[in-house]
Amino acid sequence: EQREYAADEYEALDMPKVYDAVHFLQEVPWRVNRKVLEVAQRLFDADHGEAKLPRCPMDDLPPMPSDLSTTNEEVKAFRKQNPDADKLPPEMAGRYDLVRAWKRKRAEDKRSALRNSSRWYSAQTTLQTAWDYAEHDRFYFPHMVDFRGRAYPIPTHLQPQGTQLAKGLLEFAEGRAITQDSGGAGWLAIHLASSWGNDKWDFDRRIAWVEENREMWLSIAADPLADKSWASCDKPFVALAAILDWVGFLEQGFGYVSHLPVCVDGTCNGIQHLAAMTRDGVAGRQVNLTPNAAPEDIYQTVADLLTEDLERIRKAGGEQGEYAEFWLELTGGRIPRGLTKRPVMVLPYGGTREAFYTYTKEWLDENSPQVDDRDLTEAERIIAYTVQC
Repeated sequence: EQREYAADEYEALDMPKVYDAVHFLQEVPWRVNRKVLEVAQRLFDADHGEAKLPRCPMDDLPPMPSDLSTTNEEVKAFRKQNPDADKLPPEMAGRYDLVRAWKRKRAEDKRSALRNSSRWYSAQTTLQTAWDYAEHDRFYFPHMVDFRGRAYPIPTHLQPQGTQLAKGLLEFAEGRAITQDSGGAGWLAIHLASSWGNDKWDFDRRIAWVEENREMWLSIAADPLADKSWASCDKPFVALAAILDWVGFLEQGFGYVSHLPVCVDGTCNGIQHLAAMTRDGVAGRQVNLTPNAAPEDIYQTVADLLTEDLERIRKAGGEQGEYAEFWLELTGGRIPRGLTKRPVMVLPYGGTREAFYTYTKEWLDENSPQVDDRDLTEAERIIAYTVQC
């Protein structure tokens, strides 16, 4: 029985098509885009937080404002001397509320600092790895397949499915000439427009937009550190790599050899699979399984439905109406796709109520007004803490 069980297991692992696909991925040679690497390193060293690069972690968080530092001891002393008192004196109570608010803000600052520190060290490692491999004309990525059948590069940080910084730093070692027979430069333009943040437009509009902004691309390519208009787009380093490649094509024309990876992503893969298996035409359209002139955005569709629900709840009033009012005011009257994206993504994989709460809380933390304390005086810091708390 054990031998039969083992034989069944090995037979289940006989997946020649999957192995062929993994071998194909592992045999693709890559190299570092040195132009993008040099720009990224300069911006990282400058530590201004440009191009979505994390700033260097602060050694320590600022201490409690001096006029609040003795409040805890004063409150303890008052309660010891007045054990029957129901309330603190008004002036002391006001300062004590500020202390508690400051502590809550301090705890969030620590969590935020840890997240930023992790991102900073990841970016530093990505850049250092890129410099280590920049001297090689080609290298390869070993891949693994997870339980869903998805293939991923095994190395961390610098890899083709990494951060936008990592993706911008990598290009194919073996280029291909752009010719009319190969379809022209349309996909290159589409990729540039998508990385800029215009990925919800139809293809013709994206191509036209790239062609219309010729002078901007030339200016950026001439000196990316002088013209940093690219640094505020959706995926700055992916876009910079695309801009440099597009300008190379503009200058050389057909025959230009491009090494740029053009990214094509699915739309909410979990729902795509469910819609395909069940032939659900409504869901299939929302996740772009049916022909559409412009791509559908299921995350914004859900966000718009949520906005309608919140408007209805607000009109009904009561405590729930107050909650709805909070969210509508916070988001300017329309829930953004970023708030609904992660809950919608994990729903087909068994996402729980707790997971939805966690993702919503993380979005709220990331999109709440933040103040960078490092450039503030102590007086300005007190004001900032008071306002934020």
